[in-house]
Amino acid sequence: MTVGCETIDNPLVDVVSRATFEYYRAMYLLARNDEETAEGLIAAAKERAATVQNPRVEILLGIASALCDWASREPKREARARKELRELYHKSKHTRLYHDDVLRA
Repeated sequence: MTVGCETIDNPLVDVVSRATFEYYRAMYLLARNDEETAEGLIAAAKERAATVQNPRVEILLGIASALCDWASREPKREARARKELRELYHKSKHTRLYHDDVLRA
């Protein structure tokens, strides 16, 4: 990451940036009815971010994962998506992160 003329090497910023990118990429794929690719992207992003305990990343990837489940149109997965979104809603209230995104989802 570059700030002014200085380069800052911060792995946490990289994980958050990549997770955000993968979230928007997955949302695009879901809009194009490519649930399978979206699920793969989110699963890979979750694996990369597993070592970083960051609520922003967890909530963002949780939203994307729930929306992939919802897009599947399978009753069990839709139920899991509703449950996950409810949990994310409560978690986002406490962290003040992505609260609006959870509500929209």
